[in-house]
Amino acid sequence: MDKMLAEANRIADYTVFISGWLREYHAERWFDPSRPHSVVYNGADPEVFHPIGASLYNGSGPFRLVTHHWSNNPMKGFDVYRRVDALIADGELKGVELWIVGRWPVTLRWRSARTFPPTYGTDLADKLRACHAYITASLWEPCGMHHVEGAQCGLPLVYHEDGGGIAEAGRKYGIAYREDVKSAILRMREEYALHRRRLFQNMPSGDRMCLEYAEIIQRLLSERWNSDSVAWDSG
Repeated sequence: MDKMLAEANRIADYTVFISGWLREYHAERWFDPSRPHSVVYNGADPEVFHPIGASLYNGSGPFRLVTHHWSNNPMKGFDVYRRVDALIADGELKGVELWIVGRWPVTLRWRSARTFPPTYGTDLADKLRACHAYITASLWEPCGMHHVEGAQCGLPLVYHEDGGGIAEAGRKYGIAYREDVKSAILRMREEYALHRRRLFQNMPSGDRMCLEYAEIIQRLLSERWNSDSVAWDSG
């Protein structure tokens, strides 16, 4: 894939990366950062993924974590989700629930997690809004959409330090972990209100993403029009 992108990019007037992490990844391999480019982070449809009606954790009842994946690729972090599932089942994470939406490896047997089949749109958003925080264990994702959809539904983020582009969002409204996911979850429960406020100050937005793309396209069209007009006048 890297080689294909490098070859295709040779004829590009402009490059958009979906995270700063992805830009640096390709700059280390083939992309010349002096070439015209921007970083536009992913956003989801705000008509579907929004925090209106979201559940709020008030310190009583279970603290609900959720994650969702279309893919059952192990790189999505199922070893971590299995560890969290076991911590809950063994009573080491009392008062915590784990919701798993989507697909997972066929060999994985959940002990305590509440599971749901793959879904999308409003049904997915309703499930996300029923929870309190989002957990992702994905590794080296260029950006991803799962944590974005969770954030737009009002869920602060518990994320792996090696999450790639995910970590850019997590640093704004989340708690990172590497080996000790249990401590990160407990801290998120303790500091929930703080990180939720941080989320609302830095929430991703599909509308903002579209506006950023439109601004880039309009600027490129304007530059091309002006260039063609000068060439026409000169001719």
